[in-house]
Amino acid sequence: MSAAIVAAADFVYATESSWIFTPFTDLGLLPEGAASYLFVQRMGIAKANEALLQSKKISAQELRACGFINHIFPSHDDTSFRSTVLSYVKEQFDGINRVSLIQSKKLIRSFYSAHVERANIVEAMAGLDRFVDGIPQREFEKLARKSKRHKGLERGSKGLERGSKL
Repeated sequence: MSAAIVAAADFVYATESSWIFTPFTDLGLLPEGAASYLFVQRMGIAKANEALLQSKKISAQELRACGFINHIFPSHDDTSFRSTVLSYVKEQFDGINRVSLIQSKKLIRSFYSAHVERANIVEAMAGLDRFVDGIPQREFEKLARKSKRHKGLERGSKGLERGSKL
């Protein structure tokens, strides 16, 4: 879910070692958090298909190239990353009229908020059907029995779910 939430952000900043991994299809799940809409809007259909249909990890560099990430910062500890990003954001917004900024944001968001809400509803209902049918439960059982290897474990390193800064 965290990757879907990131896709809804106005700006996304990451470290060079960050990545997104949405293993929905690997686990018998469906996209959630409006990811089926937001990923396409934010990164384009080709890269969204890789993330959502192939359960492919997408690196910060790939995410920057497709427009998902606004800026990549050098890898640091969490505190340094936060202070670097805050300084950068303050600099970028210095001198901008706040009322104009807020109203511009409302205009931008107004054109797609209905699509996001619809995607959330459709994803939730479709995901519920998957759970009722027991599909994700069977995939998780395979992982527990080690008759299936999780795609995330095959590709190593930390992503958004644990400790990466995106």
